[in-house]
Amino acid sequence: MQVYLNVYDVPGGNEQMDSVIQRLNEWGRLAGFGGVFHGAVELDGREWSFGGCPAGSGVYGFEPRKNPMYKFRETVDLGPTKKSKQEVKQILKRLKGEWSGPS
Repeated sequence: MQVYLNVYDVPGGNEQMDSVIQRLNEWGRLAGFGGVFHGAVELDGREWSFGGCPAGSGVYGFEPRKNPMYKFRETVDLGPTKKSKQEVKQILKRLKGEWSGPS
């Protein structure tokens, strides 16, 4: 099973700040020091991420590269996992229990 890292720009709250963050991220990437990003792991056609919320698990699944809370930037191929689909499901179940939204 192939694993991908989907990288998003984090929104700034309004159009002007979004533009500033996107430019900062581009400059940071070119200079090699990073930026303000959100990352999500894509496995077997589903994207998995963590985000704060008032209750429940902060781990959630979404359609790959379509998270409406962020602006998609790029995908990085991380290669295949040696885990089976069942092992991945067990890991995600464990993470959902360990990573609460308010944490």
